[in-house]
Amino acid sequence: MITRRKLLKSGAATGLALSSPGLFAPAIAQGAKIRIGYVSPQSGPLAGFAESDAYNIESFLATSVGQNFEVIVKDSQSDPNRAASVAKELIVDDEINLMIVASTPETTNPVATTCEAEGMPVISTKAPWQPATPATRQAGNRSTMPSTTSGGWRT
Repeated sequence: MITRRKLLKSGAATGLALSSPGLFAPAIAQGAKIRIGYVSPQSGPLAGFAESDAYNIESFLATSVGQNFEVIVKDSQSDPNRAASVAKELIVDDEINLMIVASTPETTNPVATTCEAEGMPVISTKAPWQPATPATRQAGNRSTMPSTTSGGWRT
């Protein structure tokens, strides 16, 4: 029986592999593991968002697909400055191939900014989408969210 958890795990791994076929080609050709950096708030006031991280990572690495990956986990300590710092450390010192960041804008935004500056691909997950959308207009405070009915931006 396929459980929701198994479906999500296999779907995420398959999606990652299919979405970037050329990204990992040099690592696979050499027989080296693909190094993934993972930043989340494992301590501090936002630690509740990362409670299941260790279980999810261990479960993924235990699969046949997971055998090709090495996941290096760093704690943002619920601090945006620390999140940017550990992201830079993963890119420069640990020489990762891909960054995954999770949980809250206090973690995802500085990591994404660091990855953009360093030219590192980054995937953000488990984070609210609102901080990444355009700001509301000042005049009238009307939303500038994409409208699904008109196919464009609402004004």
